[in-house]
Amino acid sequence: MARPDVTVVIPAYNPNPADLQRAVDSAWANECIKTVIVVDDGSDTPLDVSGCTLLRIEHQGVSAARNAGLNVIKTGWVIFCDQDDEYAPGAIDALREAVRTRKQYAYGDTAYPLQDETHKPGAWHPKLNVGQFGTRYGFLWHTGHKLRYDDFPYNDWDMVLQLEAAGCVGVYVPQVTLMHYKRDTGMMSQLTPQQRQQAMERLSTRWGWD
Repeated sequence: MARPDVTVVIPAYNPNPADLQRAVDSAWANECIKTVIVVDDGSDTPLDVSGCTLLRIEHQGVSAARNAGLNVIKTGWVIFCDQDDEYAPGAIDALREAVRTRKQYAYGDTAYPLQDETHKPGAWHPKLNVGQFGTRYGFLWHTGHKLRYDDFPYNDWDMVLQLEAAGCVGVYVPQVTLMHYKRDTGMMSQLTPQQRQQAMERLSTRWGWD
C-alpha cells in the first residue's frame, strides 16, 4: 500500500455517540486513510468524538456539511460516510487499489444489516445512459474535479452523475464495502412519497431526462 492519501468525511447532526464513534473507527481499519474529518452540522451539543478532526459549522444540512469537509481536505482522494453507517474492514483500501487515475471513481456493494440484505449496483433510471450505479453509496473519488454536493435528496446519485459528466469512469469492486443501516432518522427515511417523487423529478430535470 502506498502512503495514505484518502480523507473520510462524516457529516453529523445530533448523532448517537456510539454510532458516530463506530463510523470513525471503521474508517481507520484501512491503511490508505490519511485523515478522518467529522463535520458537526450545528448539533445541539458540540460533538465529542475521538480519532478525528472535528469541524463545527452552523446547522445547514447534510450537503453543506459535506461541502465544508471538502473545503478543508488536503488529500487527493475522498470518501464519505453517514453518521450511523460504517465501512467493512479493509473496504476503503480495496476501493483505493481499484482506481489508477483521477478519471476513475470506485464503488462496491452495500449491505443493509437491519434488513439482512446486500444490494449490488444496478440501473435505477430507464433514461440513464452512463452505466449502472444504483445503490452507489460510499464511492471513492478524486477531489481535483472541484465538485460540490447540491442541497436536495438523492445528492449521492447527483454526485455520481457529476463525476460521469466530468469524464470519470466507475470501477466496481465486487465486495461489500459499506454497511448502510438505513435508520428511520435518516434524511431519505423522513421523506414522504410525494417528496421522494419531487426529488426524483428535480434530478430528472437537472440531467435532462424529461
